[in-house]
Amino acid sequence: MKNMNYVGIAKLLVIIMTCICIATGPVYADTENNIVATEVCENEYIIEENGEASRVTFVETDNYIKTEIEGTDSGYFLYDKQSKSLYSSYTGKSICLEDDSEVLKVVNGSTVQPQEVVDTIYKKISYADLAQLVSATDSAVSKASAILSILNAKGFPIKSKVGIIVDMISGSLSIINSGLKDASPKHGLKIKINKVKVTKHQAGQVFHTYKYVIAGISNY
Repeated sequence: MKNMNYVGIAKLLVIIMTCICIATGPVYADTENNIVATEVCENEYIIEENGEASRVTFVETDNYIKTEIEGTDSGYFLYDKQSKSLYSSYTGKSICLEDDSEVLKVVNGSTVQPQEVVDTIYKKISYADLAQLVSATDSAVSKASAILSILNAKGFPIKSKVGIIVDMISGSLSIINSGLKDASPKHGLKIKINKVKVTKHQAGQVFHTYKYVIAGISNY
C-alpha cells in the first residue's frame, strides 16, 4: 500500500488551525473545509462540519476512559481498564488493547519553561482494529474519536484534542475510508508521537512533567 501524501494527510492530526479566544473557549476554524471546533471546557468540544454540530466529550475514571459523541452520528467508545478492552457502540464490537506507555508523573507548577522533545514514539493502528470500532460510512468525527480513543487507551493522553479532531476531519479521509473497507491487519495508520518534557518552577523548586503531542501521521 502506498504511503500517504504527508503534506495532505498530516492535516489529519497535526494542529495547524488558528486559535481564536472567545468567552466559551478557543475556536479552531478551517474555513476552507467549512469546519469549526469550539472548546467548551478542557475535555468537551463542539465540532461543526458543514452546518452539522457534534459534541465530543472525554471522561476518565479509575475504571474506564469514555469518548462520547452526541449529534447526527451519536455514539461512544468505552475503554475498560480492567479487561483492557475498547468497546464501540457503532459496531457493537470490542478490541483488546494494552497500556504500553510509561507512567506519567504530573506536577502542578506556576512557571512553565520552554518545552523539550525528549523522545519520539511511533504507534501503529491497523485498519483491521479500526474497522472493529467504526466503518467507512460513519462520520469523520467518529473516525477521529476512534483513533484518539485507541491512543488514550494505550496510555498516550494526547493534548489539544479539539485541534487534532479538526485536522483529522480536514485531511483526506478517502484513504482511511478505503482502508476501513479492506480492514487489512497488515496495513493501517502509523502515528508519530513526541514525548515533550515540561519544566516547572514552584516555591524555589524545579519539577518536570511530560506530555504527548501528535507530530504526524503516515500510512503503512
